[in-house]
Amino acid sequence: MNNRRMEPLFWTHQSKKSKDLVTIYFRITMDKTRVELGSTGIQINRKHWNQEGQLITARTGEAQQQNQTLGMLKTKVWAVYNDLIRTNEPFTVNNIKKLFKQEGKGYSFVSLFEVYLKQIAKDPEISRGTCQTYEVVKNGVAGWLKEEKKLPDLSGEGFGVAMMEGYRTWLRLDLKRKPATIRKHTQIVKQLLTWAALNDYTTRNPLQGYRILKVKPNEPVYLTVEECLELLTYDFGPSDKVLGEVRDYFLMCCFSGLAFADIKSLRSEHLFYRSYRPSEQAEPLGMMWLEKGRVKTDVKARQPLHPIVKYILDTRYGGKPENIHVRPNQKTNLYLKVIALRLEWKKVITTHVGRKTFANLCLNGGLYSERFAEVCPAVLSFKNRSFSTESTLAMMGRTSAKGFEAYATVDERRIMLELQPVTTATV
Repeated sequence: MNNRRMEPLFWTHQSKKSKDLVTIYFRITMDKTRVELGSTGIQINRKHWNQEGQLITARTGEAQQQNQTLGMLKTKVWAVYNDLIRTNEPFTVNNIKKLFKQEGKGYSFVSLFEVYLKQIAKDPEISRGTCQTYEVVKNGVAGWLKEEKKLPDLSGEGFGVAMMEGYRTWLRLDLKRKPATIRKHTQIVKQLLTWAALNDYTTRNPLQGYRILKVKPNEPVYLTVEECLELLTYDFGPSDKVLGEVRDYFLMCCFSGLAFADIKSLRSEHLFYRSYRPSEQAEPLGMMWLEKGRVKTDVKARQPLHPIVKYILDTRYGGKPENIHVRPNQKTNLYLKVIALRLEWKKVITTHVGRKTFANLCLNGGLYSERFAEVCPAVLSFKNRSFSTESTLAMMGRTSAKGFEAYATVDERRIMLELQPVTTATV
């Protein structure tokens, strides 16, 4: 904790034009180091200045306005000082001067971010996951300012295009972040500065007109039917119990489309029996369903519980998803890399690949492949077919197809399922 005390002080200097006139200057002292912040631009009669009280004593409207200006300058320098104190990082009196002299209303970039985070945290429409993402971006920019720019902070108006490009370059070259991640950071920073300008925290938006280019999505990484079956039947043995558990809840992602956070919070209350009639004349059919609001958006994912998911729960966890020990996301991704090496896969497997696998199997067929009946005969209760984009989105808990190409795209399997050729002869 930094307990150093700053002492701001106004002082007067005789004007060259008249011995009776003085100009008020501003300085700060900390750690026995004095730094001049320059002239306030206020010139008064010498006898109207009270050095001890640090105010102008003339009883005029102009003097009252000038005292308010002095108060605003002192408030601004204290705001800069307090922002630097909150960073818990070492700083000097020259750092205070540099931030104070920057244009704007005195709000630093990090303090703006903190105010913004407090505001969006109160919004019931914004999920905790979104707030955590914004917190990551705030810490990322603060770390870049400290490590690369040697600045404990920066004014809100000072984060212009040059700063934005520098931060993006640092993310790309030093942290090896992917284009989609860099674009997300850029969007959040621009959104913050737009909010600050609209709410009068800054005098202007330094990124006004800055265009964020779209990122071409990479080909989605997913598991094929054969790879899902290989993973499902692989025997990790008692010595690799952890890998077996990671395999289980990763496959649950693959066959339910739930994100990692949703699998982690999945409980028995989200699984229930439901009956329905395919038609008015048909007998009612009953099956287990999965219905759960997503952690990120609270949009409900609705789908029949896949037989493979039910098989994993019933045979290994007493039918209760809360009995699964779900490791943190970062550790799970490390275990998935070990599993991929064990199976001699060249793909980079992460928890999000499970959600992409589900989307791919839905769009292009394979979710209820007969191959899975080797392990779980109940799969044959469903016809292997492709699902529409709308049905896939509903099962995954999405309300829009925007950005869905990052999960899955239609390929030749879907085309052949819809074509349904009646002969193998060459056409």
